[in-house]
Amino acid sequence: MLVAITMVHHSFGFFINWTGLQKGEGYEYHLMVLAIAVYLMIRGAGAVSIDRVLTHHAHRIGRCLK
Repeated sequence: MLVAITMVHHSFGFFINWTGLQKGEGYEYHLMVLAIAVYLMIRGAGAVSIDRVLTHHAHRIGRCLK
């Protein structure tokens, strides 16, 4: 994403092309995706993570099989 920002989207400015008047898209969306990815890597998904639901479900099944 950093390479895409610096090589392609930086020349079109910060904001996304909402009106369709400029030729390309800005890098606002790419920065948001990077921020979300960094947050999830540091903090984790927490209660809404799929692996937590699957692990909890697997433990429940394991207790029933014993």
